[in-house]
Amino acid sequence: MYKSPFFKLRSILLLARNDQRTAPVSGYTLMELVVVVVVIGILSGIVVNAKPWYENPLKNSQDRLQSVIKTARTRAVNSTSTYRITANPNNPSQAIQVQRIRSGSCQANATLREASLATDTTIALNDVSGFAIGDRLKVGGTEADALSVNFGNSTITLGAPVGEKAVGTKVETVKNWKNDSAFLDEDLNVNKKVSQNNADIRMVGKFDNAAEENWSICINSRGLVSLFDADGMMTSNLDLVLTNPRTNEEAKVVIFPGGAMNATAIAMGSGSGGGGAGSESPTSSESPTGGGGTGGEGSEISGGETETSGGETGTSEKCNNGVGNGPEGCSPNDKDNDECPTGAPGAPCRAEKEAKEKAEKEAKEKEEKEKDSKENEGKK
Repeated sequence: MYKSPFFKLRSILLLARNDQRTAPVSGYTLMELVVVVVVIGILSGIVVNAKPWYENPLKNSQDRLQSVIKTARTRAVNSTSTYRITANPNNPSQAIQVQRIRSGSCQANATLREASLATDTTIALNDVSGFAIGDRLKVGGTEADALSVNFGNSTITLGAPVGEKAVGTKVETVKNWKNDSAFLDEDLNVNKKVSQNNADIRMVGKFDNAAEENWSICINSRGLVSLFDADGMMTSNLDLVLTNPRTNEEAKVVIFPGGAMNATAIAMGSGSGGGGAGSESPTSSESPTGGGGTGGEGSEISGGETETSGGETGTSEKCNNGVGNGPEGCSPNDKDNDECPTGAPGAPCRAEKEAKEKAEKEAKEKEEKEKDSKENEGKK
């Protein structure tokens, strides 16, 4: 049967229309667009608020220092070894070193409390803290092994006599410290740079706010931490102070005898001052803390107590808790509590101010009572 060209064209158009009806719908729904926008917003917020470590070198150095100390304690316990952390003698202000020795005690220094005879194998010391059985001791240049340590009467029994030694002879442990290769150079460098423009970080150890170059953190096989300076064991805490000289910011890691740590970052004001980071206990729990300083209005927060220390206008110990004869109760150049004499220079002292406020309060209460009394009489 002959089919006209018109019929063929009509068939082609029908097929094309059927294909168009069965084709899937292209594009996105409104819900899909909303989800994409929300996800992009969340990711943008995270990226904007996230501050890379290299933008905060001070905090990064502080975290690295804490991590090294914690790792050394863990390795000391796991390997039943003694670990020592000191400033790197080749670069003491920018790097530390971690050393180990297979011994049960930390470095200890003491002196003879009583003179020893040529044949004596028991020596009496002024302090036996830090000594342990198995230590190799040097008594005035003569070496011997410690067989027992008596903490009750501060004596040590040696494996061999050390000869005649006078009272005050130095007694110290002999250690063959070796660097622990588990710690890489980048872990021990507190001044890690990523570019020439990055801030330099400097470190200094302090006992009781006094700088000490020969500080050391010693960790025994039980994980207990002992602190030493050049003269021997210390009972005060060690402050490892980190400084960014470009921004005048400071942060510190405080190590307490026994092993507790507290990390404090100091955000500066107009001069040198402080503001907050985190704190760490032996259980590795962290809570916000802060720091203080001088020149600006830094604040230090620890354990819920707030202390503000600034220039002459702040309230602190130097300002006698606000009871002084200077501005805002501060007594310049005088830490003692002034008696607030009348006519003292500066703003009114705290005592006069409190007396004035008390008188105003009593007058106001009296006026209110009289007003209430008149109202009650009017009602009657």
